Amino acid sequence: MVELTFQGNSSSRALMPTSAEARICSGHTLRSGGYTYSGNQIACAAALGTLDTYKDEGLLTRDEELAPYWEDALHSLKGEPHVIDIRNIGLIGAIELAPIAGSPTKRAFSAFVKAFERGAVIRTTGDIIALSPPLIITKG
Repeated sequence: MVELTFQGNSSSRALMPTSAEARICSGHTLRSGGYTYSGNQIACAAALGTLDTYKDEGLLTRDEELAPYWEDALHSLKGEPHVIDIRNIGLIGAIELAPIAGSPTKRAFSAFVKAFERGAVIRTTGDIIALSPPLIITKG
């Protein structure tokens, strides 16, 4: 018989157990140790399953096919108002916006709000919009 006890790290409000202990009838105890998330059996199993999915569905090699399409779409924004630079590598892109004088980050934050209102989530840092699509993206 195996009894599992999970203890969450209440200070981080983590959504998964941060330590696990398996007590086996013979009295032996197996513990994960070290850092908060290290050696977590559930997290490791999920990670291995995720890596299998990446391999089975070719998700880590799809960028070779999609990167030129992504780059063309991203760079088609050149010349739009307030766009001062566009750069990308693979499926990672950045659109740099001209800052509003005296209000740094305000222009990008405004783009963040407008995107959110339309159902899209973007990241911003300063006046740069950072974009990276999910690995399951398709052309269309």
